[in-house]
Amino acid sequence: MMKRLTALAILTAFVPLIGLVQEAITPDDKLAYKNVGRSNLKLHIFYPDGHKITNARPAIVFFFGGGWNGGKPEQFYPHCEYLSSRGMVAIAAEYRTKSSHDTSPQECVMDGKSALRWVRQNALDLGIHPKKIAAGGGSAGGHVAAAVATLDGFEEENEDTRISCRPNALVLFNPVYDNGPDGYGYDRVKEYWEAFSPMHNIHKKMPPTITFLGTKDKLIPVETAKEFQARMQKVKVRSELFLYEDQPHGFFNQSNQIHYTKTVMKMDKFLESIGYLKGKPTIGLKEIELFNGKTLKGWQNFGGGKFYVKNGEIVAETAPALPNSFLATDKMYRNFELELDVKVDPLLNSGIQIRSNVYPEETTTVRWGGTFKEDGKKDLKERVWEKGRFWGYQVELDPTERGWSGALYEEGGRGFLHTPGESAKAVKAFKPEQWNHVRILVVDD
Repeated sequence: MMKRLTALAILTAFVPLIGLVQEAITPDDKLAYKNVGRSNLKLHIFYPDGHKITNARPAIVFFFGGGWNGGKPEQFYPHCEYLSSRGMVAIAAEYRTKSSHDTSPQECVMDGKSALRWVRQNALDLGIHPKKIAAGGGSAGGHVAAAVATLDGFEEENEDTRISCRPNALVLFNPVYDNGPDGYGYDRVKEYWEAFSPMHNIHKKMPPTITFLGTKDKLIPVETAKEFQARMQKVKVRSELFLYEDQPHGFFNQSNQIHYTKTVMKMDKFLESIGYLKGKPTIGLKEIELFNGKTLKGWQNFGGGKFYVKNGEIVAETAPALPNSFLATDKMYRNFELELDVKVDPLLNSGIQIRSNVYPEETTTVRWGGTFKEDGKKDLKERVWEKGRFWGYQVELDPTERGWSGALYEEGGRGFLHTPGESAKAVKAFKPEQWNHVRILVVDD
């Protein structure tokens, strides 16, 4: 007797338009903006192609994250490279941290002010418009950028404070902007937090601001971001806030290709809206329709199961003694965001394979199963893969009382690698005998 296993409708995947394997990114120049002891702090500068000092282009200075303890300007090299390709002068700044110079958070802000002031002071020699200089950053670097825009004081001695250090726009990625008793880093700045917290020093001359934050950020609460936005709007300053569902701290970095692309697109549109860029973004996500609603063109059957199209849906059926069967796309995708609707027979289980493959002939490989030997080295083992055996990671679809939908299972390998555990919310998320909307984000390893 045949039994319906699962039905799928409207399969779409979003993949980055830019390449995933890139050459090392290097700045066009590194210029010292400040001397601290025996070393110089430098600006890593990216110029647009054909840039001339007579251009007077908009610019942006990025500050890396790292909790005021560490970090490197290279974090924002991808952003700089992209914005320079769009016509801006983009800069990633060095600044002192606890690990590099044994300094406090105050010096981070002092260096941020010095960097913005130096860029404005030397704007004509750099081909930069002195009234179109933005500041950006992530985490503690976002604090530096926001602090430069909000705080009085925290100035380096002997600098010409007649030259403004205030940025003309802010681009903030999960920024630290509340240093109050319930905010980030209070214990390190409690003696001067009221003068140091951007949240508590917003003023009427604040620049237009865009902020990106993940809803699962354990350092920056969503409510903090909303409060910052409300205070900005209270003084009638443009403040845009984009929240990214279930994303953690640091989700915007290039290592998360999908959300890097999404946030850079929003950043581009924001900068275009204030006259810093022209034209449409040259980065994006391409929507790919995997199922045309009529045929299984572009798909292949592994295992001999019965798959067909009915009423615009892909239907799969199983039968006694039938081996595990898989319907797979002809094309391979590396990083993607997959969305679909699925319905599973309550007596069976199913799943969605990702990072999966099949060997056309019997193949022997040496692989690591996740365990170590007594000497600490990886326990590598030989594995023989039979011809046509489908293997790889599977996102579980479980209509039973166990409720392990969303768990990660290695088909043909180690079995379950992750389960919902005691999370009642996760266990109850999948609705048996109903259509369920599934979204799967796959980023690198």
